[in-house]
Amino acid sequence: MLFHSYLFILFFLPLFVLCYFLAGRYRDGRAAIWVLDLFSLWFLASQGLGSLLVFAACMAANYGIAGWITQAKEKRIRKLILVIGIGLNIGVLFFFKYTVFLVENVNAVFGSSIPVMRIFMPVGISFYTFQHLMYLIDSYQKGDQGYSPLQFATYDLFFPKMLQGPITRCEELAVPLFAKGRRSVSFENLGKGLYGFSLGLAKKVLLADNLAKIVNAGYADVAQLGSADAVIVMICYSLQIYFDFSGYCDMAEGIGRMIGIRLPVNFNSPYQAVSISDFWDRWHITLTRFFTRYLYIPLGGSRKGKGRTLINIMIVFCISGLWHGANWTFIVWGAFNGLCMVFERAAGVEKWKLPRAVRMVTAFIVTTFAWSIFRAQSLSQAVTLWSRLFAGGGRLCQGITESFYDIVEMAVLQRAGAERLLSGYSDLLLYAVVFVLVLACFVMKNTGEKVEAMKFSLKKAVVASLAATFVLGTTIFAGTKLYRMSSSPQGNYGMTTKIEKTDATENTEKIDPASQLAMKLSYLPDGMTETEEGKYSYEQTPGQGGISIVFYQMDTGDEAFWMQDHYVTESENIQVGNHDGVYEKMQNIVGDDSAFDQMIYVTYPEYHYVMQMYVGSAYRHKAMAG
Repeated sequence: MLFHSYLFILFFLPLFVLCYFLAGRYRDGRAAIWVLDLFSLWFLASQGLGSLLVFAACMAANYGIAGWITQAKEKRIRKLILVIGIGLNIGVLFFFKYTVFLVENVNAVFGSSIPVMRIFMPVGISFYTFQHLMYLIDSYQKGDQGYSPLQFATYDLFFPKMLQGPITRCEELAVPLFAKGRRSVSFENLGKGLYGFSLGLAKKVLLADNLAKIVNAGYADVAQLGSADAVIVMICYSLQIYFDFSGYCDMAEGIGRMIGIRLPVNFNSPYQAVSISDFWDRWHITLTRFFTRYLYIPLGGSRKGKGRTLINIMIVFCISGLWHGANWTFIVWGAFNGLCMVFERAAGVEKWKLPRAVRMVTAFIVTTFAWSIFRAQSLSQAVTLWSRLFAGGGRLCQGITESFYDIVEMAVLQRAGAERLLSGYSDLLLYAVVFVLVLACFVMKNTGEKVEAMKFSLKKAVVASLAATFVLGTTIFAGTKLYRMSSSPQGNYGMTTKIEKTDATENTEKIDPASQLAMKLSYLPDGMTETEEGKYSYEQTPGQGGISIVFYQMDTGDEAFWMQDHYVTESENIQVGNHDGVYEKMQNIVGDDSAFDQMIYVTYPEYHYVMQMYVGSAYRHKAMAG
């Protein structure tokens, strides 16, 4: 269950707000706390029972360790307990998030064959681990903070911050949540919260998710991009991650506002920054605050000379990159940002007298370049993308254009009779959309400022409700396409391909291909014929291999389609028309199909089917899926 899912918006959130305010009328509002905790447990449980159990264990352990720290009378004992607590938290985070990454790199460097375990990722573990570390360190520095188990649990469970933050300190939530009289009904808070939530929902659904289609199409085949394609893909991802994170921050703050809670500001128009340093003062503000207070300052901050300051900056950003994900791309991304910060400090960029617009555009370009590393699946893919900036070509490739047309709003324009405009000026239209969005990031106020300036009225509350309904409704048109397809390596020679539904596909209609669909191949190599249904080969030389096609029906319930293949030596995410796919090169396929050494999966979510294609050794090209 996500903030922009049907279940959350149409059922969970209204029910929570209603129950919270009704409960706030009884027992001095204490009943509202239990409502909040129960709904937070429900929200966390919806992410998986494993996530709930890991969170509960970490919460109980850290509250107990904090108590031991404050009860210990000798400083060295308190410090020892703190070190143990920090080690346990980092150890748990490392186990779930970085074990596979570590084993794969050890195998790659030393040529070993340590088996790779399949470890699930508890939802929100990166965020609540940092919250627990803050609580332990604050307990060591300040002594007993006086929070009861219920207060700590309510602070820790608070579901609006569970998925993407903000990373809060206990006093920022526990104190206002348990304040007397705060849980009374406030229609102004409800209206402003709904307004902020609606703006965040629009950013996520209308902008970020649609921009992702263009970005995914570009990264699916980076080597084929022209210069214009590469520029558009990089800028679109910069916009996608901006509106995605901004949208989640707005929705979290909006939910908090509905019940009278002011979450710490976590996003403050970062693309209006005039330097990389200014950017990190505006982007994920609570994360920057954590690293500054609990890592940068203990390392010595800027108190031990210029050289040591620059080293401390690099350490902080490299660790920040690793915190974002278990991949070398994240580490390099963090290091690149650190180098930019070091350059600004060393060169005294703040003293340069340049127009603000020039500094903003420069910071945006540097940040966009950095995001291209963050998005890439590997460092080699990032390098390939950068090389395509100099490949030439002013027209956008078909894959990006088709992805642009796949946006719901473009489909609406087509239905309204604008096909000629869209087909004749597709490139120009996409350029214009991107330019307008970038300009909006440069000049528009953030959601928090808009909410603060809003004068509450019933009319505005109704408009906000209608806007949220409209935003949610637009996803209906694209519901059948909202499947997540992923492929992940299993050891050195294994690959798991998984297709799972999103909330929007839950109620879509299954189509029986036997009665309504027919498969037609647009190309077959000369001399190849259909030997039996779905199988094609050379009748005279079957040993050359051939093509074998199988269709699997995807479950529209809770189950996901997944296949695990062995002996995989190469793999790549591909795009077949408007459909996502995975290409695999294998050493061999054991059994009767030993002549087939390539596999292609293509998802057709509009029909709820996945195509599996075996391709023989004579045809070494993933384009066979066409």
